[in-house]
Amino acid sequence: MTSNKEELDWQDEKVRAIVDFIDDFIGYGSFAGDFSTDGLLEFSKEDQCFYGTDTYVESESETGQCEIKIALPTDIWFDQVRLFICDNRWDPLQVAVELIVNNGPITDKHIEIQDKATEHFTAEVEVFMQEHHQMTGIWYNEIIPSTLFTMKGETLEHTVDEISYTCDTVDERDVLISLN
Repeated sequence: MTSNKEELDWQDEKVRAIVDFIDDFIGYGSFAGDFSTDGLLEFSKEDQCFYGTDTYVESESETGQCEIKIALPTDIWFDQVRLFICDNRWDPLQVAVELIVNNGPITDKHIEIQDKATEHFTAEVEVFMQEHHQMTGIWYNEIIPSTLFTMKGETLEHTVDEISYTCDTVDERDVLISLN
């Protein structure tokens, strides 16, 4: 908080009282959830009021429909497949397809198949993200038993039909707080 472009001391009782008054007026703290706010209020001595703009951003969960096929050869053994997606504003997209074998070795062929499946899954996730451009993040971590894969010719297939993600809703409004 600044006054005449000078930073004010947040420990000062008067500064805290002003901030609390504005927070109460605008309604912050009256609900739970992931949100952020930014804005600028100026005080008019002549009109005895604060005026400015409040920009309020709230994160919400959404579910997007998709049809992403995971196809694996029938001649590879596995007990489960882990599908992982992590994307947020700060880090690069992370996508993985991992073959899980409970009892037995992971061979070079397993690694090769995982790499190809991850490459395909990544391309499909990128398309999904482009279609849901309002998205701000994804956290998807699913373990699929081999029994949920369907035999289609020489491949075992599983389809991911929805992915949950977060998106922000932005509300910008003018604020006028009269002290009269």
